[in-house]
Amino acid sequence: MSWGRQCVYETATASETPGAALKREKAELEQLIGYLRQPELAHDLVGKLQAGLGIPELLRYASGGGVLNRQPVALLPTTDSPFEVELMVRHPKAYQILDLSIDITYAEGLMSTAGDPGSLRVNVPGSGSSGFISTVLNPPHPVCYYDDRLARLKIGYWSTVKITDAMAAAAFSHFFKAEHWSLGLFDADLFIGDLVSGDMTYCSSFLVNAVLTHALQAYSAKDPPAAIKAVEFEHEAKKLWRVEQGRDSLTTIAGGFILYIAIGIRGQVADGAEYIPKVVAMARRLRLFDTPNAVRLEELASKGMAPEQQRAAIHTAWGVYGAIMMQAIFRVCEAVKYPPLLPIPGLPSLPTKEKEPDRPLTHLEKNQHAFAAICALWRVTADVLAVYHHPDGPTAVSPAFALSLYHRLLNVADEAHVCVTNSEENAAQISMFHVFYHHVVLDIFRPFVSGNGSTEAGNAWSVANVSPSAIFEASLKQLKRLVLRYRSRHLSENFTILWHLSLMGVVNGLLLNHKRDPNWKFYFMMCIAGYEDLYPTFQVALGIAESLMMLAIQKGAITNREAKRMKEQFKKKDRPELVGKTGAGFVVDLELAMTNPKDAGVDVLIDRFEEATAVASFMEDLASGGGAQDEVMA
Repeated sequence: MSWGRQCVYETATASETPGAALKREKAELEQLIGYLRQPELAHDLVGKLQAGLGIPELLRYASGGGVLNRQPVALLPTTDSPFEVELMVRHPKAYQILDLSIDITYAEGLMSTAGDPGSLRVNVPGSGSSGFISTVLNPPHPVCYYDDRLARLKIGYWSTVKITDAMAAAAFSHFFKAEHWSLGLFDADLFIGDLVSGDMTYCSSFLVNAVLTHALQAYSAKDPPAAIKAVEFEHEAKKLWRVEQGRDSLTTIAGGFILYIAIGIRGQVADGAEYIPKVVAMARRLRLFDTPNAVRLEELASKGMAPEQQRAAIHTAWGVYGAIMMQAIFRVCEAVKYPPLLPIPGLPSLPTKEKEPDRPLTHLEKNQHAFAAICALWRVTADVLAVYHHPDGPTAVSPAFALSLYHRLLNVADEAHVCVTNSEENAAQISMFHVFYHHVVLDIFRPFVSGNGSTEAGNAWSVANVSPSAIFEASLKQLKRLVLRYRSRHLSENFTILWHLSLMGVVNGLLLNHKRDPNWKFYFMMCIAGYEDLYPTFQVALGIAESLMMLAIQKGAITNREAKRMKEQFKKKDRPELVGKTGAGFVVDLELAMTNPKDAGVDVLIDRFEEATAVASFMEDLASGGGAQDEVMA
């Protein structure tokens, strides 16, 4: 791909033509991809690729210079385009070969309706066995806490809610393992230090109760009684908020936003949304962001602020800023105009690019690097939202501007630490960077591949010699693989509402052109099953699933009757009642949201879904022996 420049192919000999050079380079890329698919070679080769070795040198190294001489055991699936191959080679941190051990060729056996309709049947090639990963997650309290200091927690110091120290510590552990480093609303190390010591510099009663409101709800997937305690902590947090919202502080800002999340995941997004403008206003008064005169690190140092206090301010500034930008993507709130001017949290003492440390990175260090990459991603996202979500209405976007944003995203991935590479060895936590990343890529190019926006017909895109559809499909494929791997491998230990963003992204991408994808139904059903996984713990999941099923009905992908049967699977989940409506305005139809955000909202689609399933029920009542035609709502 030339990105708007003339391609020049270096010939190996004087007699080699440019066309032959192109074929040779393509063959070399395919051979390199084959080596990269071998787990024992991939890490070594990626490191040397990032260090600057050219493809010919890498091939010589792989074929005998530094490793055993062998031929590639597998190439990418034939559906991968040369463009995608090039992305994987040139930008391996963003576009990765995810060796899932679970492939679409035997995917029909992956999902099973035996016993639990939301379960996964996993057949690992070569193992000769199969097993079930139940969506009912109920292991005991963790043997090891996220931080050993949590064993000394005395929760009665911080809250009047009656709960054992063990359950509170287990819920905190789950939160820090599964979600904290995707949000980063506060510095975990400083928070835990104060939490167990009783100090109130980086911790407060309000923040503790707010975190436990959310943490216990998520942890109830493992320990169901925790859900009852989550409600009690919510009442306590709301009571404290009435006092704390009048006192500007880092702990109040972080607590206010996490309380919004906790209320929203139970299906009360509208009630929780009132916290966002108050949090932003408080951050603006503290000059953390949303002001051109935001505080800088030099100013904090000149005021004699201790390094720990600087760390706390940096983490909350970037964490809350990023969390708000995430909500702005789905039009829950407006994007913040001015980002923080404090440096992105990171580890300047550790390598960030080519050079690996002498010792393996700890999980904490990996998470810190992942959070730094997420913060860098939000910088680009801010510019995407400023143009694509213009307050005066839809704005036309030129191919050149879209590609400039894409180049910046590629740089974000290229400059991230090598540990952010989404390899099989890395925890699911790091996968959230890739979920956010490819979601933004899809948003950038959706106007050029959808029916509502510009098309790639004509000569506009020929200048760049790259297809927006190719970029869109490459990121959609990455999200598909992330969904497969997460649900089959990481669900139990990293149960979090955040991963639903990948489900929503995949379904929206599939339905843009599902007739061209022979495997679309499998991935669609996988995503709906993912919402079934989430629903017993996060009530908002039902409304989102209904909205996505309505999209599929409108696209002619499924019938009313099929949607009704899918909804019935949710009734089998262990919840006292089915509540889909959220009272919120966040969008689910990402294509329609470009031109009509109001009608793309979740509650509008839920209303239509209820009408569609009512039609299906009516037709079933009229049918005699199932002979009635199934009607599809347009």
